Amino acid sequence: MMKRAVMLVLSMLLLGLLIPMAQSMGMGANESISTNKAVYVLGETMTLRIHGLNSTWYEIHVDNGHYAIAYVQTDKEGNNVTKIKVSYANHLGPGTHSIQLVRYGTEDVLAETEIEVREGLSLWPSEYTNTPGVYLGGETMWVKLHGENNKVYEINITDNNGRGVYPRNKTAISIKTDGKGYAIFNITLNMGDGGYDINLCENNTIIQNTNFLVKSVGVEVSIDKGKNGVYLLSEKIQAYVSVYWLKTHTLIRNANYRWWIVDYDNHSLTFGPYMENSTQFTTYTLGSYENGHGVHMVPNHEYILKVAYENTNSTGKYYCENAVKFYTGSLYATVDVQPIIGSLSSESSAKITVSAFAATSSLLSPLSNAKINFVNITIYNHWNTLWHKNYTNYGYTDKSGEAVLVQNIPKVEAGAKISVKAMVSYGNEKYMATYEDWISPFVTVSIHFDKDFYLSGDTANIQLKANAPNGVSVESYDVMIFTNNIVFYHKTTSNSQIDYKIPANYSGVVYLRVTAYFSGGYYKSAYGYFNVYYGYIYMSASKYYYLNPGDKITVYTKFVSNVMNPKSLTYRVIDDSGNVVYSKSESAGEFTFTVPQGHSSKYKVMAEATDGRHVVSNSIDISQFKGYVISTKILTPSKYENSVYEPGDTIEIAYNITKFGEFTPHTLVLHWVILNTNYRWEKSITPKEFSGKISLKIPSELRGGYIIAVYVTDAEGSANIEGFLTINVESGSWSMKSVAGMPTLSLINLILVIVAIVLGVFALLRGTNMKIERKPKLPKRQKKSAPKPYNPEGNEEETEEVTEENPTSEFDEELEL
Repeated sequence: MMKRAVMLVLSMLLLGLLIPMAQSMGMGANESISTNKAVYVLGETMTLRIHGLNSTWYEIHVDNGHYAIAYVQTDKEGNNVTKIKVSYANHLGPGTHSIQLVRYGTEDVLAETEIEVREGLSLWPSEYTNTPGVYLGGETMWVKLHGENNKVYEINITDNNGRGVYPRNKTAISIKTDGKGYAIFNITLNMGDGGYDINLCENNTIIQNTNFLVKSVGVEVSIDKGKNGVYLLSEKIQAYVSVYWLKTHTLIRNANYRWWIVDYDNHSLTFGPYMENSTQFTTYTLGSYENGHGVHMVPNHEYILKVAYENTNSTGKYYCENAVKFYTGSLYATVDVQPIIGSLSSESSAKITVSAFAATSSLLSPLSNAKINFVNITIYNHWNTLWHKNYTNYGYTDKSGEAVLVQNIPKVEAGAKISVKAMVSYGNEKYMATYEDWISPFVTVSIHFDKDFYLSGDTANIQLKANAPNGVSVESYDVMIFTNNIVFYHKTTSNSQIDYKIPANYSGVVYLRVTAYFSGGYYKSAYGYFNVYYGYIYMSASKYYYLNPGDKITVYTKFVSNVMNPKSLTYRVIDDSGNVVYSKSESAGEFTFTVPQGHSSKYKVMAEATDGRHVVSNSIDISQFKGYVISTKILTPSKYENSVYEPGDTIEIAYNITKFGEFTPHTLVLHWVILNTNYRWEKSITPKEFSGKISLKIPSELRGGYIIAVYVTDAEGSANIEGFLTINVESGSWSMKSVAGMPTLSLINLILVIVAIVLGVFALLRGTNMKIERKPKLPKRQKKSAPKPYNPEGNEEETEEVTEENPTSEFDEELEL
């Protein structure tokens, strides 16, 4: 009995150890995970039902991801109900996904189920802006819905304050068996401009929304110096404004707008007055503005001129603004001297041009009404003044920023130089511009490279060319090859050709300064530069303009380098929004990509090579063709062969014009021309006449082949792909006319052949013996030996004497028919 009790206790202890072990290993458990439905729309809430071990923690993963989107704990019965938002944040974008129950703290998948996520709401592009999400007042907005099959959803539109605007009560939209449905909303003018939300609802709960923008009016602003114009602080800006309806592109009458200037820290420096029914305005003097905190405008900085239109009336609230960038700069001036005829020499006439600018370190804008305080002209030889002239208060620069002076140069001895100094002022700023050059003789020096660019390790072949009049010769060149802080080469030589070995470890810009020294003490300098690359990728494309998305474009590449050896090139195609639409790595050669569907009309194709030490890249641009493509066809049948007509015939031509690219077509001028002649016709057509017919009468004096070109032009000068037709013009004659569609000459030839065949058959039937006597053979003649080839080693080769008999053929034998 004692033994049995001991065994029972041991068994219970062992069972107590095995049960937790089995639980920890998942043995005996029936873990499962399920969802409340199989198809969801982005924004919906997914209900998960989990069954597992009692009071146990689990993780919820998506698509074998190494992260949990939720942590859950079962109750005492091993159950749990969890709700998870179907969203990108939870890695549940449109597509099919696996929802997995994972053991806590591990990546062991215990159970899984599959769901499909559909996009829900999406907006079709605007007919006018070609952009989804931006619409014009008065147009129709199409809404696409991808949801559960055979289900009814509700949609409404609310403003930024959540108030329903259209329709105020929700509108039902039914989903078809393919999971798709559509809705149409008319964006009325009384909605007003601004942001709105379109809401997808189910059971009075918004499950998804997307926003869109309504714009009814637009404003354009330009300035007198153009985009990125540079102004002095003592100048005023002349601005030009137009406020217009976006849909019709017609100006809004009596439109009031306001303007202000914003500095580089986005501080408003000034607010101008409201402009009533005006198409232009002039700012105050720029230097008088400040931002309200004592901060004035300063030179060499970027500013923005903004213009806004805002109006609230019975049809809605409208607001739009636009801006143009400008810069403040400092006064800068130049003076240039050029001969009126020939070269700048003794007893010649010179044109002296003084130019004034408002300038930053990198930008220039011509400055009108700048005062020319004086122009000082001096001709000297070494330190001796030979001639002098001074003009004071010469005048002001014109609209192009220039003031011109014509000066006769007196007779001076050889070796003289001309010096011109001009003082220019505007407001409180002054600038002295100078110019100096030889008068006579006229000497020049120029630099020429054998390549457009070089690779690291290349040898650059540099040719120096000096020109001088008779009696003056070049004596030497002082050549310096350098970069910003390194002098690679500096030498004085009489050789006009420089072979420079580029270092293998350098890439960048290399500069040259060459000074040519001539007899008589003259000298002239020239500057040049070339680019050096570690490697270079040559790129070209089968076409640089495409007509429609879906077109295939082949890109060709070739990589060259002296120091790089990359395993492959990386190719990327990037749209004008910066999105990569194609990416691939492979060796240089060629690859083909398909222009994707989307809203981009321009793509940058980039190629990059790297070998771990250096990276080089290149790119080309591919754009959608903007203009017109014309197809043509001759409707008038030819009297003779295809496309052969007689002088005086009238040809009717059908044409069809297709517009490509986003622009509004206007009235066009249709041209049709007989190339290489003076015969041309044209007529104006509206967009409704983009398909039609034209005719032309072949002039009586034309003979031969001609090409008819058909093309269009418009006010904007849009490019177009022409339609071409080829015709032949022949005068009427018996040899060209036809019988049953066959030219008469060809028919006669055919009849002659048939007659010959008939005569041959007739002769066979009569049994006539026809003999062809064999010609007597000619005696053998010895062929002359060819000259022996020259043998540099002096060995004579044996040559064989060649004889030739009169060749015979099968027709030399006696033939009987």
